[in-house]
Amino acid sequence: MYPRIVLILQYLLHTDSSVTGEQLAIEIGVTSRTIRSDIKVLHDLISSHGAEVQSLRGIGYELKISDRSAFDAWLKKHMSSAAVATGTFMDRVGFVMRTLLLAEGYVKLEKLADQMYVSKSTVQNVLKSVRQRLNVYGLQITTKPGYGLKISGEEYQLRLCIADSFREDVNQTGVDDAEDNGYPLFFSRDEFIEVRDIIIGNMRRHGLFFSDRGLHNLAIHIMIAVRRIREGYLILSLPREYMWSANSKEATAAQDIAAALVSRSALMFYPEYEVEYLTMHLMGTELSIELGDTQRMALTESDQEYRMYVKSMIEEMEALLELGIMHDSELEWGLTLHLKHALSRIRFGMGFNNPMLDSIKMEYPLAFQAAIVGAAKLQKLSGLHISEQEIGYIALHIGAALERLEERYAVKKCIIVCSTGLGSARLLYHKINRHFGSKLEVVGTYGYYNLDQAPLEIIDFIVSTVPLPAELPLPVVQVQTLLQNSDLQQIQRMVLHLGQELIGFIREELTFLQLDLENRDEVISYLCNELESRHLVTPAFLESVKQREQLSSTAFGNRTALPHPLVPQTKETFGVICTLKKPVMWGDKPVQFVCLLCVGKKNQQELTILYDTLIQITESPELVEQLIKAETFRELSCFFS
Repeated sequence: MYPRIVLILQYLLHTDSSVTGEQLAIEIGVTSRTIRSDIKVLHDLISSHGAEVQSLRGIGYELKISDRSAFDAWLKKHMSSAAVATGTFMDRVGFVMRTLLLAEGYVKLEKLADQMYVSKSTVQNVLKSVRQRLNVYGLQITTKPGYGLKISGEEYQLRLCIADSFREDVNQTGVDDAEDNGYPLFFSRDEFIEVRDIIIGNMRRHGLFFSDRGLHNLAIHIMIAVRRIREGYLILSLPREYMWSANSKEATAAQDIAAALVSRSALMFYPEYEVEYLTMHLMGTELSIELGDTQRMALTESDQEYRMYVKSMIEEMEALLELGIMHDSELEWGLTLHLKHALSRIRFGMGFNNPMLDSIKMEYPLAFQAAIVGAAKLQKLSGLHISEQEIGYIALHIGAALERLEERYAVKKCIIVCSTGLGSARLLYHKINRHFGSKLEVVGTYGYYNLDQAPLEIIDFIVSTVPLPAELPLPVVQVQTLLQNSDLQQIQRMVLHLGQELIGFIREELTFLQLDLENRDEVISYLCNELESRHLVTPAFLESVKQREQLSSTAFGNRTALPHPLVPQTKETFGVICTLKKPVMWGDKPVQFVCLLCVGKKNQQELTILYDTLIQITESPELVEQLIKAETFRELSCFFS
């Protein structure tokens, strides 16, 4: 099939509307008459394979597919893998990146256009995005007349770029599918498995504990290094911001892995700088999530730097947030071990994606907020930028500490008052017991008329399906016989020592509906200025909210955002609500409902229940839609009662 015909088909495949002959002629660089002839040829080629090109007078050309499976089979047979794999703009960016990264010399623009069946002007647009990506690694595209394009820069940065470019695709397709996706150009499945086995053997021999993902990524880096060494591209220098001991476990393991690679991969030798490069990756590899007592012994005197960082981070978090984790030795040990490898990654510029980041922010908001405070302290002490991805991993350690803290609380006790019989009472008992487990002990079930027999002196509150006298000396949670989620939330508040109704958290004078604002900064400034004008905050409040936003976006998806200051700034706990006439971009997410959280300096426990309740409300698209459409405070407040 002629390249021009394929190019026309590509345009028709990836457009959502009709394409005029004039548009195609300009893009491809031919006359409209030629386009009409090519369209006829294309129509004849595909008409017996489940598709046709329809010509609509005054509108243009459209591709109509009547038999998808037959047409896909024809595409696979008649179009090159490059053309099939470069249908979208981002596909093309990835293809050009990989082609240039793997090229041993210059690549002509015309060749890239032919491989993707696109025009040279399209390739030029793609190259703009490729240059932006390469700039992150300090790499450039150099052009030599008559020769073409080539990536230039430090070999160290080039390898990091190659790893990131290929690792994303291999992680999506899996190593087992590599040979079906063009990866024999890079490495074969058998080569990958052999290198992985070498790493595993040396991990066990030298007492190193890497996660499955860390092992996978390390193997990719080593495969890149082996290929580049074979082709004569060597590491001649490395970042000197951090030096490691030649006697460390990682350095010794690197020597043994290098020796195994020489014996098994036909390398004549493994240069000294390459061994140091390998050591660097061993020190930056993600640790296993399952660590035994033997790993606990891995912390040595050389780890004092990281211990010092962790102690300072915990002290800062405790001083500002009062979490109660100051003396958690497991947190100190685990975070020290994590920082030992995380800071190596950061110092060496090794990018590291956190696929759990959004879930961590949603499920552990207080831990994430504490991690931001700790990361800010770490940045001051180390002089290193701690990314949002790394903050997420720090939050996991803090979240585990908060879970351990909650487990140590005295178990709350309650009784159940139910007037509809033994069956209903037992149903309530088992549902509460199943939901709260060891966090709540149900002492017994009682009817309204034998409540005087209940041991009120040893319980903390009462769960009742009927109204009880107001003069009872204990809090009462009134629920339905068949417990609803709202009932369980009320009980949860009692278990967490929180008796304040959420309706008290919002105020009519601090609720602003249907605002017409243009962007995130305008929204934040508007709300903070309203607080300052009422003498509820100082001018420093706005700066603290902005600092928190710079570290990590507070948009939670579903058109909602929960901004707040980096550290508590107010005496009381309350929220400032606003809805917007139209969404604004909040980081990379559109937002139309905003709740600015103001948590009292001495009320950090309230933050957890506020987050939990607000997130439950804003997780529902239907509820968010109703919140956004609310025209009065009364309408909006019913969702918080």
